[in-house]
Amino acid sequence: MNIKRLLSIIFALALILCSALPAAALGQPVIQNNDYLPKDGVLIGWNGCAVLTAANGSFTYNEGGATVSVSFGLGDGAVASSEAFPYPVSTHKYSADGVGYTVEQFALGDESGAVCIYSRFTVYNSTAETITFPSVTGTVPVSDVPLSVEANKTAYCDYIVSVKAPSNISPASLRNETFESAKEKMIANWDNHLAASLSVSGLAQGFEGTVDDYRHMMIADAICNSSSAVSAIANGSFPNGPYDPQCTAYSCAVALMRTGDTGSALSLFADIKTDAEQITFEEGALPYSSVSKNLNALLTLQSYAYIARVLYPGEAVAIESAERALSLSESIAAFIDGTDAAIPADWEAYTLQGDYSSDDYFMGIDSSIFNSEGFATAAALCDWYVKSSVFTSGVSKDLCRLAKDANSYYKTTSEPTALLLSMLLQREDGTVIIGKGAPLGLISENTSFTLKNIKLNSGQTATLTVKAGKNTVDITLSGASAVPFQIEFPLFEGNIEYASVGFDGNSGIVTAPAGTSFVSVRLTENISDTVGEADAAANLEKVIAGAYALSVDDPTTVSKELYDVALERAEKARDATKDEKLTAANELKVASASLSPMVSGYTHALPYGNEYAGTVTNTEIYQKFSLPSSGTVSSLFVKGEYADGISAAVYTLRGDAYTTDELRDETYGERAEGGIVFDLDFEAVADTVYVLCIFSEDGPVSLYLERSDKDTAHTVNGGTVSLCTGASLALTFEVTQVNRKGLDGFYSTCLTTNTTGFTKESRNNLTSRMNSAKKLLCTPSVTEEEDEKVYDDLKNAYDGLDTYASEDKIEGTPVVGLVLIAIVVILLVATFFSAMAARKKMDPYS
Repeated sequence: MNIKRLLSIIFALALILCSALPAAALGQPVIQNNDYLPKDGVLIGWNGCAVLTAANGSFTYNEGGATVSVSFGLGDGAVASSEAFPYPVSTHKYSADGVGYTVEQFALGDESGAVCIYSRFTVYNSTAETITFPSVTGTVPVSDVPLSVEANKTAYCDYIVSVKAPSNISPASLRNETFESAKEKMIANWDNHLAASLSVSGLAQGFEGTVDDYRHMMIADAICNSSSAVSAIANGSFPNGPYDPQCTAYSCAVALMRTGDTGSALSLFADIKTDAEQITFEEGALPYSSVSKNLNALLTLQSYAYIARVLYPGEAVAIESAERALSLSESIAAFIDGTDAAIPADWEAYTLQGDYSSDDYFMGIDSSIFNSEGFATAAALCDWYVKSSVFTSGVSKDLCRLAKDANSYYKTTSEPTALLLSMLLQREDGTVIIGKGAPLGLISENTSFTLKNIKLNSGQTATLTVKAGKNTVDITLSGASAVPFQIEFPLFEGNIEYASVGFDGNSGIVTAPAGTSFVSVRLTENISDTVGEADAAANLEKVIAGAYALSVDDPTTVSKELYDVALERAEKARDATKDEKLTAANELKVASASLSPMVSGYTHALPYGNEYAGTVTNTEIYQKFSLPSSGTVSSLFVKGEYADGISAAVYTLRGDAYTTDELRDETYGERAEGGIVFDLDFEAVADTVYVLCIFSEDGPVSLYLERSDKDTAHTVNGGTVSLCTGASLALTFEVTQVNRKGLDGFYSTCLTTNTTGFTKESRNNLTSRMNSAKKLLCTPSVTEEEDEKVYDDLKNAYDGLDTYASEDKIEGTPVVGLVLIAIVVILLVATFFSAMAARKKMDPYS
């Protein structure tokens, strides 16, 4: 028995002892620092009164010049916060030592201007002992406060605090509301607000989710749309400079355009100026190492220049600072333009698919970023493409081209608000842009949609109606004052035969002068043909990119030839018709799926999302798991830091989330991009719970966590067992259900066997069985029973090769054959008697 296995047994015994202890004795949650879960909070509030709740549900507000804090006593950084789209309701969950806590809260206001925050604090006790109900500070209970929570029981209390009121006195009407009735009034208020601010009708199937996101954005806008709270909308999702997915400077610039509130913009200007000045550009390299960060850097510089000009008009220092920012943005853009030759021609397939990697470079950055960002990278480009239109038509021709292409391939954007924002946005010079970031498939043949009361940067609201025929599109813009506008739907590019106003045939941009409210466009090609052709082209590029990325080092004997032919045909189909593109893509997809001897396999990931939740470091880390379908687990990828001697062991589970039983497999890990790969080989039964133990003989292990409400990781340090609250290891299992290596190897043996000299019957039988094997080896979906049957039939045919005809065939010999046999026999008899006669002549006495 090796030392590693002995240690595993010792730890297993320790776990069994620990499992007998009460849950409260298992120790504190593994991670109690700000690296555990995201620190961002959730925005709640009322018209002009914004409150930011922290990740643990706490918040502060100003009362008579003093800061008041509301706290529920939960640990920092150990709470999952979420919003109930589209309404401003925040939910915060936390669990420790067998006790779960939930804080749900929202704001309600009345005509007097008073605003109260309602909170419901719920405690669930899953331990075997009674616990004390936590103390809450800074807010007033409006229901009876439980003194304790019994074992396996739930208790809650409702609280209310006035965060804004005339003379700091909350009206009795608000204080007398119950939590449930207040929530109903809150929802009804925002429904009424949304009815007045935005109405969306007629969007094609697949775009429904964008409406809720846009409604939520409009609510957040209303919450913050006052001189006292523009800073909240300027911060978007509460980012910090150009390093975040949202751009602070951009959001502040838009808020300044909409409200003209220079006071709030001034209060943020110093921070935005600092962010802009932190952006540097070195010759031959972009400022940051990811696409989204560089895009936000460009937006920060553009936004800062606008804000500086508005806040300090005519001042030399501000003008100089703005010009320096614009010059820097142009330098970055020039560098991006210079990398055009290094941008993969089929980059859209890589980013949109999100599954493949390339050895090329994108924007001067190693494309390994696609492995981690993938789909999000293309989404960031689309979002930037829309936002940059507020200040300029685009600082980089190549970047704009790539972003525009990405938009064309989306049926719906992965940044949903970008879709509806791009329907109607307004530039700094007042020009309205229509459809710039819309996906190609948004406009369907013989359909229409309307977006009513969309808010422009000028503060106006406008209504857009798009009505499509077979090859015509009519656009009606109403509500906005007499301003020029441009229509930039991707459908129009190189596809306009006629327009009632000016247009550019190549770019497809339609330009309407101020005062125009209706534009009619006739297309060269029918809408369905244009969209279908683009979809077929995009699909073909994705499949080709996937084929390029496949490993062909170990294909089956016959599939490589099929793959090569299909790939060549797909490449040629780029210039073919739509149907030929679809056919070629499907053939290549089948050929690609048939390359590997491993078929009918699947990938299974834990947890069921990809939201980063921090890291966990300890001597041993345990994670239970189960698979949806039976099969052979061939490999395991774990996100984390590689360590010498790191190992993974898989056990059957005994009773709880970490106590091990039978060892199923054990192996050392190998370093991989972003984590560790373990080559496993064990048969897993569907819906059977197993436990994975990861450890290192040379020290502690540090692995990544992701949020999960279904699985929880555990750690062991000596005799102490701890759990990772609301999070589990980031695992990906590769499961193989059928392994065709045996069949493929035997087929190769048959292929190289010399069958000369064997009977035609046995040769024909072998050929027939080989054809069946060849067909199965080129089929991407095969059951284990089918593989076994074809293998057995082929082996029997091979073993049945014979040099003698069977008795059945002798009995069935044709008449001609019998005549030939008779002639041969007669000749032999005649020869015999002739020989005997000759012998008698030679020897008369014989």
